[in-house]
Formats: sequence, structure tokens, C-alpha cells
Amino acid sequence: MYTSESSNALTLSENKDSWRYKNDREKSKLSSMYIKSGHVLEIGCGTGQILSQIKSKGFKVGVDYSNDRLKSSPFKNKIVFVQADVKSLPFTDNYFSNIVMSHFFHELIQFEEKKNLKKTIKQILSKLKHKGRIIIIDHCDPGKGYIKFEMNKKSLETYEIFKKKFKFYQKDPLEYKNVYRLNNLQNFITKIWSMGTDAENLEMNEDHTLLDPNKIFLSLKKFGLKLVKIRKFGELNELSKFYKLTKSKKKLFKRQFCLIMEKN
Repeated sequence: MYTSESSNALTLSENKDSWRYKNDREKSKLSSMYIKSGHVLEIGCGTGQILSQIKSKGFKVGVDYSNDRLKSSPFKNKIVFVQADVKSLPFTDNYFSNIVMSHFFHELIQFEEKKNLKKTIKQILSKLKHKGRIIIIDHCDPGKGYIKFEMNKKSLETYEIFKKKFKFYQKDPLEYKNVYRLNNLQNFITKIWSMGTDAENLEMNEDHTLLDPNKIFLSLKKFGLKLVKIRKFGELNELSKFYKLTKSKKKLFKRQFCLIMEKN
């Protein structure tokens, strides 16, 4: 999924963009609040920036398809890294007490062939112990509607470029002047980091606003999972301030969710 170039672009952003560190710390903190005693597996771990901060007395194992991401990790003394495809996880069944997926589920939904999706989810859950927990952290569907957001001139010019490049941009006659569709604005602000980088093509072909945690739970309930907790976090305006898109300090909406489920 990630080329060497896009992997390097993402790693560079993680290292230089301070908002990512704060956000990763919050994701790790939330995960630590809900994990059970035992081993932790993170699928789509990247460089292990989240897993490294999760508090656990068990082994921490990180899996990623991109070997470039794993090789660039500074956390090799804290995590056992494995390069593997999620469709064929090389672990014993019922081994992990916890499985974490941070900003991976939306990629699974969009890029996995639909005919294989059920099989892949079963493959993931087979590695989880009875009463083990799965934690899904991802971008959150902001819902239908519009919001007023006053961008500066440079940001408006960048938005016009984004509209032409983003595959899932939704044209809407009600979006004019300083009024934006919620999902268009969220995608723009969460993807602006990639514009002009080697990760741009990848980011312009995936949607950050298609996931509703309640709907995800209902779709996964049939696999033998029960709901523990849903929490929304990550104010979108924090990213806006970081990229200096507007002078407004008005809060927008929570852009992420943490869905915690337990295996029956």
C-alpha cells in the first residue's frame, strides 16, 4: 500500500509535525486505559510510535506491511516488529489479550477486496484470546451538515487545489464562501500535510470521513464482539491552528474515535 517514497514522506511528517506527537500520545493513553493484562498486537503499526507508549506488562508486537516503516523505527528495543500482510498473520490463534488498530481500519475497508473482508476480519480476531479486547482508533464521520470556517487567502488557494485532486471531494452548491461541508473540511484539514509530498497520491485516494463507530460495532458484533466503550477525541481546530489555516479559535468538532470491544 505504501511505496518507499510515501512511507518516507509519512515518517518525515511524524518526526517534524508536533501535532502528531500529541495525538499519538493521546491515542496511546486511551489504549492504555482499556487494554487487559497480557500481550498486545498492533496491526498497521507504522514505526510503532503509538505502541511504544502503550503501558503493558506483556510483549508488544507490531505488524506492518511496509518494511520501510518498520526499518525506520526508533523503538526496536521496545517492540517486536514483524513484516506481514493482515490477510496472513503469522501468529498462534488465541495468543493476544489485546489487538490495536490505529488509523488502519479505514484503509482495510477501502483497499481490501470486499469478497475477502469477512475472511480478513476473522483472521484478525482469531489471534485474540477469549475475553480479549480489540481497540479501533480512526477518523470519525462528522455527519451530514455544514460549518462556517474562514480561511486565509493561501489556505483558500490550497483548498482549490485539494478539490481537484481529492478523489472523494463532494461537490455541493451549498458550499460557498466561508461555508463548507463537514466531511470536505475534515478531509482537507487532515490531509493538507501530504500535499506536495510523495504521500499525496495515496492520501488523495482514501477517505477520512466514512467511519461511524456505532455502525462499525454493529457490523462487527456478528463476529462475536461486545461493546465496551466509544470515545471521541481530537479537536479538528487543533490541526487548523497548527497549519495556520485561519485566525478563528472557534472549536469545530472531534475528528477521531476510539472504539473498544471485547471478544465473547
